[in-house]
Parts: sequence; structure tokens; C-alpha cells
Amino acid sequence: MEKNSVRYTRVIKTIRKRYILALCIIIFALLLSQIIVQCNINNEMSYSRIINIAGRQRMLSQKISKDVYAIYLSENKETEDLYIDELASALEIWEKSSTDLQRGNIEEGISKISNKKIEDMFLDIKKPHEAMINSSREIIDMAKISNYNRSQFLSKMRIIEENEKLFLKGMDDIVFQYDLDAKEKILMIKNIEIILLAITLMLILFEILFIFAPAEKSIIKAFRDINESRKNFYKLFEVAPGAMFLVDYDTEDVILINKQGKDFKSKLFEKDKKLNIRNIIFSKVENNDEWIKKIKFNERLENQEMVITTEAEKNIAMLISSIKLYFGKKSTILLAIADITNQKKEKEDLEKLANVDELTGIFNRRYGLSILEDTYAKAKSDDEDFSICFIDIDGLKLVNDKFGHDEGDWYIKTIANCIKENIGESNSAFRHGGDEFIVIFPKIDSGQVNQIIDKIQKRLKIIEDSEGKTYKLEISFGLTSYKLNESDNLEELLRKADYKMYENKKLKKASR
Repeated sequence: MEKNSVRYTRVIKTIRKRYILALCIIIFALLLSQIIVQCNINNEMSYSRIINIAGRQRMLSQKISKDVYAIYLSENKETEDLYIDELASALEIWEKSSTDLQRGNIEEGISKISNKKIEDMFLDIKKPHEAMINSSREIIDMAKISNYNRSQFLSKMRIIEENEKLFLKGMDDIVFQYDLDAKEKILMIKNIEIILLAITLMLILFEILFIFAPAEKSIIKAFRDINESRKNFYKLFEVAPGAMFLVDYDTEDVILINKQGKDFKSKLFEKDKKLNIRNIIFSKVENNDEWIKKIKFNERLENQEMVITTEAEKNIAMLISSIKLYFGKKSTILLAIADITNQKKEKEDLEKLANVDELTGIFNRRYGLSILEDTYAKAKSDDEDFSICFIDIDGLKLVNDKFGHDEGDWYIKTIANCIKENIGESNSAFRHGGDEFIVIFPKIDSGQVNQIIDKIQKRLKIIEDSEGKTYKLEISFGLTSYKLNESDNLEELLRKADYKMYENKKLKKASR
């Protein structure tokens, strides 16, 4: 059975690895396909925008020619000025569009030229383009003069007409080349998508042949092994590490019990106890009927904790798990029980350690605040009073700087020990921060608290003298109470205690 289990585990791991690998590749292929599609869409938009602007360049060049001709034929100043403005506007747009086409414009969605052939085409039309621009500007300057030279005007017009033909021919070639590039890229992207689709289909076929088919065979083999190993059930039942009980669902009688189960029964109860789950397990469990119902009406229970009281009146913590199954054509319940008394004790000890400050040995901030919250809630609900004393160590930074952190740690521990030794068992203290402590005094008035603080300070003075310290062992404190302040929340109460502590510290500094 162990060899089969190892083999099944190995097969399952292999199948899982193959499945994850194939799935990752399929996901990668799908994501890559989507990225390519999006790139294709962006490229199409960019090319469409470029072709539109290139077409507009043709129209603008024609408009420039028409505006120049219109200026020449204008019969009055007003009409002439109108065409001059239109010509200037067309020139501005024409120049900007030409720059955008060659250098790119992210805001306009125009990509920079990446084709050497198109760059050369733009160089070919550069001269006619500049000639048209320069002639148009000169015409605008001439037209602004009342009596300009008509023959010079006609000369500039002819330059524009001659270069316009060259420009239009060049732009037609550029648009055609852009269109050709776009078609080539689309074809390439389509080929890549076909390749990705083929890879995805191959991966699906791979999964069918090398993952799902082997998995099916392994599952069938596993079921066969389970059926063949039914005869070993009793052996497995006996060697189970915990107490095992096979119980008849209807009568609740125990059908099978392993050695650990017998030891468990004899450990807790008399030997002649009837083999029934009510007598063995739940005879002295609180709400035993509810436990029986819980086990019988749930298909499966896992690690349910309960406490059993033995005949010697000893409480033992138990962990119980159950599952319904058919055995010998009967509905049964398989119970597994483990004694976790020692583990619970160890856990409680660990939790206790987790609640204590490592350096000082008193409660830490997290646990101390939870005690404070509970005390505050109880005082509020029961209309009782309690006091909070906020304590701060004086001169700790100076001690750390002058004598080192080991001495500073001794100072902190000494303060903590003095607090712990003098506040009494009914009160609680915890370390709130590096040099701050909070003491909780339930049901004690401020007068008694002041006496306790006075004892702490006297004890610190004795230690200071006996240890021969060259610095003073002193604390500043702030005291407040729940009823005195009538605080709506705990944070406000803490703030008031903290404020009084700082007032006490300032008062001491002022008196020195």
C-alpha cells in the first residue's frame, strides 16, 4: 500500500506539473494573441490617421494654389484680405501636418516614420514643398502692399503651379507606400495569429494525450487497488495511530474498536462498560445529545474539540473526527479520537509567553490593551470605576547615550520590577512602548493609586542608592479615572492620562 501511495503521489505530481505547464503556455499564447490584435488595431488606427493626413496634404496644396489664384483675381481689398487669411491658415496647417508625418505626433496618434523608403520619398518632395511655402509667403507679403508688382506675383504663381505637380505626385507615392506597409504588417500579424492558434490546438491535444488520458488510467487503477485492498481494512484499522471506533449508525453500538480505542476506554472508564458511543464517549460530556446528533447528521466532522469528564472527575481535552461510510452493507460512523490535553496545555503556555514582554517580563502592549479594553467595557456596563496610570521613565535616552543600551535595558527592567512588585495582584501593568508603562487599577480610587506610586518611587530611590548609580531612577506619571472624566471612549481616557504624565514631567523639570 505504501509503494502504491508513493507511486500515485509521483504520478499525480507529474500530471499536475504537465497540466500547469500546458495551461501556462495556453494562457501565454492567448495573451500574446490579444496583444498582437491590440497592436494591430493601434497600427491600423495610426496608418489610417497618417493616410488621412497625407490625403489632406494633397487637398491643402490644391487649396494653396486656389487661394493664390483668388488673391490675384480679387477685385477689392476686402475679398483679397479674406483669401490672404485663408492662404496663411492653409500654409500653417500644411507645414504642421508635414512635420507630424515625418517626426510623429503622439497626441494626434501619428507614429514616427520607421521606413527608410518613405523617408527618402519625403526627401524627394522636400524641395517642391519648400518652394511652394516660400512662394506663398512671398505672395502674402506682396499682397499686403497696395500696388504690388503683378508680374512678380505671376512668377510666384507659376512656381507654385510647377512644384504642386511634383508635390502631388510625391504624396501619391507616399500614400501608396504607407498602404503597402500596412497590408504587409496585417499579413504578418495574421500569420502569427494562425501560428498561435496552431500551437494552442497542439497544446490541447498534448493535454488530452499526456495529461487527461494518464490521469484517467491512474484513477481507474486507484479504484481497482482500493477494491482489492478492502481485505486489509481491519489491519489498517488496527494500526491507526489514534483511538478508532466503527459505530452502527442505527443502534449506536460499537462494531469495531482498535487497540488504541480499547486503551482509551480502559483509561477513562470501567472495563465492563457497554460498547456504545453514549457510554464510552459521551456519558459525561456536556450536551451529549447534541454531540450525538452532530456526528450522526453530518457526513463528515473534522477536529471537533470537546472535554470528557472521566469517572475520576478528571477533565480531558479530546479532538474528535467522524465520517459516514458503508461497512458490511450497514450505515456506519467511523470515529477517530485523540487526547490533546498535553498539547492544549503547551499551547496555553505558548500563548502566555506571547502575551509577555520579552525584556521586562510583564504583559506586552497587545495583551495589555486587550485587558484595558475589557476593563473599560466592564466598567461601562456595570457602572463601576477604574483608574489608569500612565508611567514614563525619566532620562532613559540620556542613560542609553551615556552608559549604553545594556544599562538602559537594566533601567527599564528595574522600573518594570518595581511596578510589578508594588501594584498588587488585582491590578495589571503592561509595557506600552519603549519607556512607557500603563497600570490598570480596577475599583481603586486615585488616593490609593497615589500611595502605590509613592511606594514605587521610594523603592526606586533605595535601588539607586544601593546600586550606586550616578543617575537618578525616576518616573513621571499621569493618573486618571473613568468616572472622573466620563470619557466616551478609551482612547480619550488614555490621552488624558498621557497628558497628565507629560504635565507631571514638565512640572518636575521646572522645579529643578
